[in-house]
Formats: sequence, structure tokens, C-alpha cells
Amino acid sequence: MFNKIVPLLFNKSKSKETTTTTTNTTTTTTTTTTNINNNIDTRSNSNSNGSIINIVTTSSSNNNNTSNNNNSNNNSGTSFKKDYRIRKDTLVEEIDFLVHQIKNQSIESLGEGQLVISDQILSLEREKSKFINMSAKLNYSSPNTLIPSVSKTFISPFGLSVSPQNNNNMDINSSNNNNNNKQSIQDKNFGLLDNNNGNQMQIQHQPNYHHHKEQLDIFSIPTEMLVHLLSFLSARDLWNISQTCKRIWYTVDTFKFWENLFERTCPRIFYAMQFNSRWSSPNSHQFKMILCYIDSLPDEYNKSFDQTDENGQIKKIIGVIKENLHNPSVLRETCYILKRLSYRQRKEDEHERLIARYGGIKLILQTMKKHPYDAGVQEDACGALGNLTCDSPNNFGVYSNNNYLEVVEQGGIQLILLAMKNHMLNPGVQYNTSFVLRNLARNDISESRVAQEGGIQLIATAMRNHPNHIGIQTQGCGALRNLGCNDSNKILSAKEGGIGLILKAMKGFSSHSDLQLNGCGALRNLARNEENKNMIAKQGGIQLVLLAMNNHQDDPDVQDEGCAALINLAYQDEINEETIAREGGITLILNAMRNHPFHSGVQMQGRGALKNLSCNPKNKLTIARSGGIELMEIAIQNHPTFANRFLELMRILQAALEENAF
Repeated sequence: MFNKIVPLLFNKSKSKETTTTTTNTTTTTTTTTTNINNNIDTRSNSNSNGSIINIVTTSSSNNNNTSNNNNSNNNSGTSFKKDYRIRKDTLVEEIDFLVHQIKNQSIESLGEGQLVISDQILSLEREKSKFINMSAKLNYSSPNTLIPSVSKTFISPFGLSVSPQNNNNMDINSSNNNNNNKQSIQDKNFGLLDNNNGNQMQIQHQPNYHHHKEQLDIFSIPTEMLVHLLSFLSARDLWNISQTCKRIWYTVDTFKFWENLFERTCPRIFYAMQFNSRWSSPNSHQFKMILCYIDSLPDEYNKSFDQTDENGQIKKIIGVIKENLHNPSVLRETCYILKRLSYRQRKEDEHERLIARYGGIKLILQTMKKHPYDAGVQEDACGALGNLTCDSPNNFGVYSNNNYLEVVEQGGIQLILLAMKNHMLNPGVQYNTSFVLRNLARNDISESRVAQEGGIQLIATAMRNHPNHIGIQTQGCGALRNLGCNDSNKILSAKEGGIGLILKAMKGFSSHSDLQLNGCGALRNLARNEENKNMIAKQGGIQLVLLAMNNHQDDPDVQDEGCAALINLAYQDEINEETIAREGGITLILNAMRNHPFHSGVQMQGRGALKNLSCNPKNKLTIARSGGIELMEIAIQNHPTFANRFLELMRILQAALEENAF
């Protein structure tokens, strides 16, 4: 017996409530009849009785019926088909009444077991002919194996009823063994419907009466019709009704109702979840949960949203977080949605701005504060913060948003570092926390604050605890790279073993371009300290930078950061100058400039590296004879803004050739 019974159809009341007593006094059943008040139906005065929703639940019947009952069952089945063919002619009138009734009433769901009729159902009038054609398929056979034999679902002209079906008894009024489950049925039917917006729904109990002429076995409904009817339900009603019958449950999953409803309701979110997402499963539980929570939001979230926020999708997701701060499972999924939305896949998307405008950053931080020991919440919350603060400056060094400042001002650094401390062995948390710390370290204030709170030590610990996790190693190198812009942080990073961890990561993942990019960038910043520069050279840092440039010659960003690292490593250091030249560094720098002539970063950093190396007379002559002068001429033409710098090095190289001409 099912715990939830949901009305599916609203049909015209053909007669008043009827009470019938069966011949067998030992058998009684219970019918719950709900009368909608007169003010619901305004079609005409003659029909002021309104509609009746009948929810009928009967208990299981034993198969020990007499032979007379068996004969009556066969006759009942035959008459059922004939009467249903006759009822086909009256469906047009029934649907006309249904459409008219829906236009003049508004029933909202106040709890489980109630039916929500939205304005979308008004499209029934256009689908009337299709509905009638599908209802004529009397010989349709449904897979009975989808539902246990102990329960079946019927659709009557007055609503939906869940009733155990005896295979030998088509007429439920002839069931003689229902006494055992009578009390339990009454308990389950009690209080299914409440008063709603002035429409008084009075619940009355009466003996069960539903003749087979007035009932339709759900297995006789064609799948096309069932799909058509279910498509009009809201998320909450779809969830409730799918639990009443396994056939409906499997129909909803097979025809991807949740995915289609999610796509219609939240198209931007649906698009964002399609790429590299853990929501890739077609029967995803997240679709159902999020849709039902969106459907339960107060009316304030359905208005006053930004024009660029289509249907207020982002505002509704923010609303789900705000209304469910106590529920960690909901918070994790909503934070994950914000993470996917804030990852800009198209230039025209500005989801991160909308999320910040609706107060999303503050709510994410509240989520982390309320559930500090929930690894899933911390992981996805930090992931959302990472994408919200991920931004690249333009040519003038200006960022497009100031989300990172809001995170710092709201105490985000402390919460992020607390997550790292509480979940040191969780790779997902360590990855996302390192990612967001990397983005927050953009100025001296935030860099110093991260260091003061112990951020550098925690980043080094994460890299040390997860040496084979390429994501943590990449984000760790990126975080140390940005934090290394601060002079005091350079010393602290080396003290915590950051240089050794960076070099180990570069050596272990030599084919990963993003890690090599961040590794070279971190060495570039740390090498501005004299002691760090010597430490990098002694531990083989020069060779690893050259290896990265050699393995990723087609990646201009790796070439850019590699040349920049060589600039600092070769600065006023004769030993490093000779080491770079001996390891083939001059050739790699010239190849980088030759392969990326229009990349200003490669050209400028390559010129700087060649200039520092040219302080050695032998290196200067090697550069001039290897085509350095010609490359400077090309750079002057392609980058006239920096023409003076290229011209300066070109003259130095020409002088070296003239001195060695004789």
C-alpha cells in the first residue's frame, strides 16, 4: 500500500455522492471524497456543484473467491471494454468542461498529496484532438512486469485511485476480503487535502463505490497518452505522482521527464551542467531535487530579477541556498551549480556578476561557516569561490570584477584555510582551496593576509600529502607563484620547502603544460631572491625550466614564463649564465621567438633572457651568429611599441660580430 496518493485528473461531477452497501456484510471499504466548493466552478449556475476529486484506496483481496464471483468478473471485464468505447464519445464534452474549469480556478499545493494546476495546463484545449485519438487505443498492452501484482493504479472519471487488483475480480465492488486492511487505509487517506486559498475542500468518508464503468485500469492507458498527461505537471507533482505507481516511475525516467523539465525551466543551468560535469547521468538525482526545491520557493524569487537572468534562474538557485542553509546535501548541489555557472564558457555569459549581485558570495561563505566538517560542502563551495574570483587583467592590468575583494572582506581567507585544516586528506577540498587561494593572492594585502594565516604552510602540506594528484600540484604551484610576488613570502615559501615541491612536481608531470606553466612562473618569482636563485640552480631548476620549454614549444604561455624564469636565474650570475648556455638554453630561447613572432610576451621575455645571457662574451657571440640579429629586426616590425628595446640588443649583437670579424 502506498503512502502517497496524488490526484491526476479533474473531471466533471456526473452525480452526487452515492453510498452503496454490498451483499456481503463482512466486507467494507473506504472512499475519500473531496468536494471543491461552489465558487471554483463558474461555468454556469446549473453546474455550481463544482468538481469532485475521488481518491479511492482499497486493501488487498485474497484470491479465494467463489466460482460465482469468477463468472461475474469475466462479465465485468467484457462490459468494461464496451462501456469504455461508449465513453469515448463523451470525452469531448468532458475535456471542454475540464479546460473551462481550469481557466477559472487556481489550486496550489500546500503539502504532499495535493495537485498543483498551473497556467501551462491551459494548452490542453489545443491538444484535445490528440488526447481523444490516443484514448481510442483500447487494445494497448502495457508491461505488467513493471509493477507488483499486489498493487495497481486506476484512473476514474473523478480522479486517480490506487487499488490492489485481484486478477480474478475486475469489479472491485465484488471483493469480499477487505476487512484486514480497512483501518490502515483510513489512516493513509486521512488529511490528503487541506483548505487552499478560500476553496474549501471538505474530506468525507463513505463506503467504497466505484463501478467498473467509472474506472480505467492504468495499464490500459497508452504510453503516449500517459506521457502527454504527465507533461503538464509541475516538478513537485511529478515527483509525488511518480511514487504512486511503478509504471509512472519508469515512464518518467524512460522519457527523461526530469531532464526535459530542467532544460525548459533552467536552460542556462542545464547548458552549464553538460560539460565536464558530474551530472552526466541521464537519471540524475540532482535534477529532481533542485527542481522540487525551486518549485517550493516563495513568490519573491519569481520577480524582480535581472534582465540578463533568463526566467530568474540564477536568482532561484541563490534562493534555494538561502532557504536551505540547514541542509548540507542541498547546499552542496547548489554550490556545484554556481561553480559550473561561474565557469565562463562563452564570452557573453556574465553569470559571476549576477551571482555576486544576488548575494551569492556571502551565502557561499555562510554555507562554509555552517558546515565546516562536511567535505562535500567545503569542496563545492570553494570550487564556486574559485571560479567566481577567477579573472584575468586586461592590457592595463585592470580586472573585470572585484569578487576577490568581497571574499577577502567577508572573511573568506580564514574559512578557506579552515577547510584545508579540517580536510587535509581530501583531494577535492585541497584542490579547490588551493585554487581559490591562488586567485585571491592578487595584491600585497591579500598576499600578506594569506601568509599571516598560515596559507603557505597549508599549501605546501597539501602538495606534500598528494604528490600524485596533478590538480593539487598544479594549483599549488599557481598559488605559490602568486604569493611569491611578495618579498617576505619568497623567503617563507623557501623555508616551507616550496622550491623543492615545485621542482618535484615539474619533474613528475613534465608533459602537463599547465603545471609547467605555473611551475616556471613560481620559479620566476622566487628567483628574484638571491638565496632562492642559488637554491633553484643547485636543485636542478635550470634544467627543468629548459625541459619544459623543449617539451612545449608550441605553447606560447610556457615559452613566455620559461624565458622569464631564465631572465631572473641568469641575472648577474656568471655560473647560471654558463649553465643555461651549456644546456642549450640559447637555442630554445631563439626557437621560442622564431615560433611565436606575434606574441609580445614571448618576444619581450626572450629579448630579456638573451640580453642577460649576452653579458658573457662567449654567449653574446653565439647569439649573434645563431640568428639573434634577424629575430630582433622581425620583432621591431611586429612590435613597434617596444622597438627601442629590441634595437638596443640588436646593436649589442652587431658590435660583437664586428669585434670578432678579424
